[in-house]
Amino acid sequence: MKYQNTLKELLALTQTASDLSVAVNYFLTHFAENSSILEDSAPCKNNLNLLKKALAPVAQKYGAHVTVNELYVMQLQRTDLIHGLAILSNHLPISIYYFKDSKIGLAFASMDMVKTDIFKLSLLDQKPSVH
Repeated sequence: MKYQNTLKELLALTQTASDLSVAVNYFLTHFAENSSILEDSAPCKNNLNLLKKALAPVAQKYGAHVTVNELYVMQLQRTDLIHGLAILSNHLPISIYYFKDSKIGLAFASMDMVKTDIFKLSLLDQKPSVH
């Protein structure tokens, strides 16, 4: 598989990194800034409810009534990696990536030039949790 080693590294960082910014930087450097990733990705429509469920606790961090309004996500073909953007009801854009099979991923939002909020997403046993 074309991206096997970088996917394994990203998954390992997502699962084990004590500093989640390391995983975010790896994703941005090896995936988000890689034009062939976009070329090898297709719009994802099958897992939108699952992703909205996983992102619900993230939205709640920005206000009790904040929800996920829109999801613009793609799946890297022949992999379980979903990546893209969520727009919250308060208009905040949240970048996301999520491994379907492992039920883990990250969501991150740059609040300004200094601060980025990073959340670990998990949907084990169909219960969303954010760390």
